[in-house]
Amino acid sequence: MSQVVSVRHPLAESLEKRVLLAGVSSVIDQAIAGPTDVLTATFKKNAPTAASSLTFSRLGRYATHAISRSAADLASVAEKSGVTATSLFNKGLRESWWMGQRTQTMAGEWIVRFDDFSGNARKQFNAARNLVAGKLSGVSVERFTYLDGAFLIKAPESTSYRALATTLSTIQGYSYIEPNFAIAAPAAIPNDSTYSSQWAWPKINAPAAWDQTTGSSDIVVAVLDTGTQVSHPDLAANIFVNTRETPGNGIDDDGNGYIDDIKGWNFGNSTATVDNGDHGTHVSGTIGAVGNNGVGVTGFSWNVKVLPLDIFPDNYTNSSLYIAALGYLNALKQQGVNVVASNNSYGSLGSTSQSVKDAIKVNAAHNIMFVAAAGNDGVNVSSTGFSPATNGEPNSIAVAATNSSDGRPSWSNWGSNVHIAAPGDTIRSTTPSGGYGNKSGTSMASPHVA
Repeated sequence: MSQVVSVRHPLAESLEKRVLLAGVSSVIDQAIAGPTDVLTATFKKNAPTAASSLTFSRLGRYATHAISRSAADLASVAEKSGVTATSLFNKGLRESWWMGQRTQTMAGEWIVRFDDFSGNARKQFNAARNLVAGKLSGVSVERFTYLDGAFLIKAPESTSYRALATTLSTIQGYSYIEPNFAIAAPAAIPNDSTYSSQWAWPKINAPAAWDQTTGSSDIVVAVLDTGTQVSHPDLAANIFVNTRETPGNGIDDDGNGYIDDIKGWNFGNSTATVDNGDHGTHVSGTIGAVGNNGVGVTGFSWNVKVLPLDIFPDNYTNSSLYIAALGYLNALKQQGVNVVASNNSYGSLGSTSQSVKDAIKVNAAHNIMFVAAAGNDGVNVSSTGFSPATNGEPNSIAVAATNSSDGRPSWSNWGSNVHIAAPGDTIRSTTPSGGYGNKSGTSMASPHVA
């Protein structure tokens, strides 16, 4: 059975937007759209065709969930991430409709949060599992997200948002549930690989800053990305080392829930291997390539410690993974590691989910800045937002890109919710296999700020 809802505001035709969702199933569980005298909702059951349209008139107060069963709907995401739509579909990505916005989610995966949870990971996980046990058939608590009270749960894909929310709301302390949102792997704008100068540093007057300081090895900046070549000749000396862990002993020496996390962590496959990311290696070099060593390039801070956190298990990530990575930073801070910021060069158009905003807010309580790319769609994101950059939390900085003429490249997003612009066009930095190369994008601009 499939259900389709058409929601239409008769007084706002000029604001009407249409979205085609092919192969829609379990489309609208709930519609809360505003005044009933000007907004009507019509449900059509057992839609006979594979394609149905969802019409709405304004970005209002929606609580809706639509899931496409068609791989074809992931074509735009696949194009950005460099893989086939079928491949993404088979790995669990779905084109979805949530709170009045088109987005991508992980099939059958949800983030649920309860109030008044505290304690270590195991204690919280067991408490949540006991709460949820037996409430809904086939629903399981998969893992703690390292945001107090927030957990990844899995349910049969046919289980609706309404069924989950209605049942979970009967549990004392229930706060909210939302999909586990997916984001395609970051892709830099292609550039001429023969261009080798680092024009950005003199443009932002970095040499004058270096006359005062070249950074400190006591400062740690996390790179939430695709992984970093930690052995790169121009990065190795500046990679953070967790001295509380004993390499290779298979024991979680520091008790943070991660075994042998010596030089970062791979949240995608739950290992300490972070040494494989082209995009992440480039970002890391802009932040902290070793300076004044006669090799390759220099980062903005010559001596900073870079902490690689791989949040991309494949060509996508999801909110549960980068919430866990942000929680990892809080734990380090509590252990005395001076983590001052994270760089987040990834994202998608749309508003930031509540669980991600909650995680960023906890970072703020630990005095950790959240610096993020504003996106490469070439649009004004003042109204649509770009997640997670334009999340609205006071410790966040959304970064657009500039070129060597101090102009905005056509591909850079902008808007009233974007705080600053930095060099992002044809930026030379480190690449895997000990190399160097040029990339462009707000992904390259953000690390100039972080």
